[in-house]
Amino acid sequence: MVFGRRRGLSHEAQEVADSTETWTELLTVPGGSGKGEKCFGYLIDYEWDDNGAWSYAPVPDMELNIVLLDGTREGIALLPADTARVTLGVNMAPNGDDTHHLGALGKPRDKWRSIATRADNWHWEMPSPIGQMLRASMELLQLEVGCVGCPLAEPFHPIGPIITHSWLRSFWEVVNEYKLQIIMDYADLKLPRSNDRMIMSTALMLGMKGDVLLRVNRCRMFLCAIFLSDLATANGWSLEHDRCDRNREHRCDSEYSFPREQPSRRDWAVWNSMWANYCQRDGTFPIHLGRWIDKTHRRWRWFYGADEEVVVERDGKDLWAYCQCIESYDNRSTRSMRRYAWVGNWTRSGVDDLEPASVQVDGDEIILYACRLKLFERQVADDDTFWDFVRRWGGKWIWECIYTPLRIDAVVETVASGSAVYVTDGSYSRKIRSDIDGAGWVIYCKTKKKIVLKGSFYEWCDKAGSYRGELVGLLSVHLLIMAVEQFFDLPEGTRGLVGCDNLGSLNKSKERRRKIPSSAKHADVLRVLRRVHAKLRGKLEYKHFYGHQDRRKTWRQMSLLETLNKKCGTLAKEAVHRGILECLEQTSTQRQLLPMESAAIFYDGRKISGECGSEIRFQIGKVETRQVYVTQLGWHAQVFDNIDLKARDRALAGKPDMFKQWLFKQSSTFCASGKNMGRWFGSEHTSCPNCNALQEDAAHLLHCPDAGRFGLFQTEVNNLEDWLCMHHTDPDLARILPPYILRWGEASLSDTKCLPQDLRHFAFEQDLIGWDKLMLGQISGQLRKIQYAHLLNSPSIMSVDD
Repeated sequence: MVFGRRRGLSHEAQEVADSTETWTELLTVPGGSGKGEKCFGYLIDYEWDDNGAWSYAPVPDMELNIVLLDGTREGIALLPADTARVTLGVNMAPNGDDTHHLGALGKPRDKWRSIATRADNWHWEMPSPIGQMLRASMELLQLEVGCVGCPLAEPFHPIGPIITHSWLRSFWEVVNEYKLQIIMDYADLKLPRSNDRMIMSTALMLGMKGDVLLRVNRCRMFLCAIFLSDLATANGWSLEHDRCDRNREHRCDSEYSFPREQPSRRDWAVWNSMWANYCQRDGTFPIHLGRWIDKTHRRWRWFYGADEEVVVERDGKDLWAYCQCIESYDNRSTRSMRRYAWVGNWTRSGVDDLEPASVQVDGDEIILYACRLKLFERQVADDDTFWDFVRRWGGKWIWECIYTPLRIDAVVETVASGSAVYVTDGSYSRKIRSDIDGAGWVIYCKTKKKIVLKGSFYEWCDKAGSYRGELVGLLSVHLLIMAVEQFFDLPEGTRGLVGCDNLGSLNKSKERRRKIPSSAKHADVLRVLRRVHAKLRGKLEYKHFYGHQDRRKTWRQMSLLETLNKKCGTLAKEAVHRGILECLEQTSTQRQLLPMESAAIFYDGRKISGECGSEIRFQIGKVETRQVYVTQLGWHAQVFDNIDLKARDRALAGKPDMFKQWLFKQSSTFCASGKNMGRWFGSEHTSCPNCNALQEDAAHLLHCPDAGRFGLFQTEVNNLEDWLCMHHTDPDLARILPPYILRWGEASLSDTKCLPQDLRHFAFEQDLIGWDKLMLGQISGQLRKIQYAHLLNSPSIMSVDD
C-alpha cells in the first residue's frame, strides 16, 4: 500500500497498519486467512537532495500485523523499496530493479510460459485492477511529459530521457525506436484558451534539452501546470506574480494529481531564465492568450464580481469576500490596481457567475490587478441524429454505405418488437487482393415482411479473409442493436434472430468471455464484441444455416434466411470490388479502427489484427538487421529495402528449427567452416575437405568447385526448374532464374539474353543484392509483383501468397 503524505509519515504508517489488519480480518469471514511467511509490505517515502533529484527515503521501523483465523495477530515483514519478492511468479521490487530475475533463469520453461500467458491476458480499458493501473500510469506519464494527448504518440526524444524510469517509459522508448504506432482510446486535453500553448513545447521552442529541460519540468510539475494559461494572469497577458517565486511553499491547486517535486534553487533559476527569454521586456507574453474556449483543470482561487465590486477567495469549501477599501482612491492605488479588504463570508452560493481574477496579497489587504471574462462552461450537446451517435464510437468506415429503404423509426420498431432478423455474409477475393475483405448485412422485419436497413463495407487487413468478413459483419449488427437500445432508450426484451452461414464466426459472436487471449485469431474483433455484449440489454437468438443454396435450389424453395444470405453475399462482393478499385486510386491504405476499439498497433500504416507478438518480433528484427547491413557491412540502404524479407519469413515459417539455425549460421558467416573451427578450437585443418582450398569460410561453401558438390548443386537446380514450371510461375522468370543460378554469380542477371522489359527492374535490383544473398533467400521484392501480375491473368486459383 502506498499513501500520499498528508499529515506526516507517522500518521500514514499507522493508517497502513490499521488498513492491513482490517483487510486481513475480512478474509477470515468466509473462512480464509493470510500466512505470515507469505505476506510482506512496503512503506514508501521520498526525499530530495539539494539538486532537486528524488530518491527513496529510509522509513522508520514499525509493526505490521495480519489477523489470523483464530483472531490472533502475526507480524509480517516490512521491506525496503529495493528488496524484491515473488509476485505472480515474478521477482518484483518497487524501485524497478529487475536484476533479481537473473536468478530465475534456470526455472522450467513452462513456468515462464504461464507467466507470459497471464501477462498477455490484459488489454487497455479492461475494467480490472490491471486495466485501472494502466490507465492511472498512462495519465501520470502524460502529466510528467506535459502533452495534450497519449504520450505514446509523442516523439521519445528529447523529453523521454528526462522522465522517471518506469515500465511504461521503456515501452514508449521501444515503440518510438521501432516506429510502431499505438492508437488508443485516449481523450486529448483541450486548450483552455484560444491562443494557449503547452509549457513543454515552449521550452523546446527555446532550445532547451537535457538537464536544463529536466529542471524546467520539475518547476512545471511543482506548479501543477500544463498550459501557459495555468501560469498566466486572468487577463492572459503575463505570468502570475508568484509563478516564479522560489520561496513559495505550497503547490498550485489543480483537478489533476501531479507527481511530487521539490525544485532546487538552481531549478528556479533556470525556470525564471526561461520566462525572461520568452516574455517581452515589459513582462508580457508575445501573443495574448485570448478568450476561454474550454474548461481548465486549474482551480482559480480568486474571483471578481463587477456588479458588487467585490473580490471572492475560494479556500477549499469556504468562500471569503473582500470589498474595496475607502483608501483605494489615494495615491496607493491606480486605475489598473485596486485594494480590497476582508469583510467576511461570501453569502451567495458559488462563484460560477464571477470572473477569474489575479491578486497580490499585501498584509491584511489584497491588490486586484487583473480580471477577465467568465471561465468556459462546457455545454452538453445533444446528438443530432442516430447516425451521428453511432459514428461517435469510431470506425466510420463501417457505416459509409448504408441503405435505408424505410425511416429509422421502422428500424427502432423492428428491434424493439423482437421481430427483427439480422443476416450477414462475408466475401474475399484472395487471388486479386489478399489484404481486402468485405461484408454485407441486412435487417429484416418479419411483421412488415420487408428489409428495413442494409449496408456493406470493406476492410484492409493483414489477416483478411471471408471468415473475418463474416465476423466483422456480425460485429456491425451487434453494434447497431446496441446503438438503437442506447439512443432510443429501449427496455430489456427480445431483439430478434441473428443468422449466419459460418458456424465458427456465429459461435464466436455469441460468446460472453471475460478475457480474450492475445494469441486468439482476430482478437481485435473479439474484444469489441465482448464490450458490446457487456452493454446489450436485450436477448438475441442465434441460428446457423448453409450458404450458397441458390446453387441447388430455386428462389421459391429457399428459406427466408437463405434468401437474405444471398442478398448479403451480393452486397459483400460489391464492397470487396469497391475496395479493390479504391485501393488502386489511393497511394496508401486507410488506417481503419473498429468501432469502440480501445487500442491497436499499426506498422507501416497497417493494423496488426491478430497475435501481435510474432509480427512485432519480425518488424524489430527487420529494423535491427537493416542497421547491421547498412552501418556495419556497408550496404546501401536502398539495396536492403529492395529485399522481400516478408516473403522469406513466410517461406521459413514451415521449415524445421535446425534448418533455420543452419541458415542463420550461414548468413552470419558463423558456420562451422574450416576457418572458424581453427579460430575457435585451434584446429590445424582449416582447408576445405572436398577441394583442399585453404581457409574455408562461409563464402567458399557456396562456391566450392568440387565435382561432387557441383553435381549435387546442379541436381537441386534442375529440381527447382521443374518446381517452377509445375507451380504456375511466370514463364520468363522460370526461363531466366535456373541458368542464372548455375552461373555461380560469374555473370549478372541483367546480362541475360532476350530479357523482357518488365523483368529488367527485377534483374537490376537482384544484381545489387547479389548471387550469394539469393542463395540465402534474399530476393528482390519485384519478383512478387511480376508473379502477382502473372497469376492475375492466369486461370490458376493460386494467389501470390501461395
